[in-house]
Amino acid sequence: MIKIQKIYSGHQNRLSHYFRNLFSAYVFIESSSLDKNEKLSLAKVLRSKLSNYEQALIVLNVISHLGQEWERSGILLKYKPIKNIPEMFFTFSKDFTLKSRFPYIDFEWESSATHSLKAHSIGWKSNRLVYVRNVKRNL
Repeated sequence: MIKIQKIYSGHQNRLSHYFRNLFSAYVFIESSSLDKNEKLSLAKVLRSKLSNYEQALIVLNVISHLGQEWERSGILLKYKPIKNIPEMFFTFSKDFTLKSRFPYIDFEWESSATHSLKAHSIGWKSNRLVYVRNVKRNL
């Protein structure tokens, strides 16, 4: 019985606690009596503590059914805790782009970049080669 529990325990046990605490911090900011600018400033400080990988985990959490409250509550739209993820951070699918999944987020790379990255993927059997090229943006 113990062996079966270990196989199915995974990381959800640890990560769910992390996501609930992080989400609660944003809800606390939202429900505080601070004015709008102070709330945004405090949320920026909280976001600055998140690495790109932690922000990416929020994206994966939101995409799953477990983290949909981030979008339903408006926290993702208002405070943009995933704003700093690099454009080509996710390479698991050529069809998935941050902008297409989260069109309401003004990502950091959109406002400052004059070039964007385009990824091309070639696969053969269990191998995959990802070719990334720099393309000038039409601003």
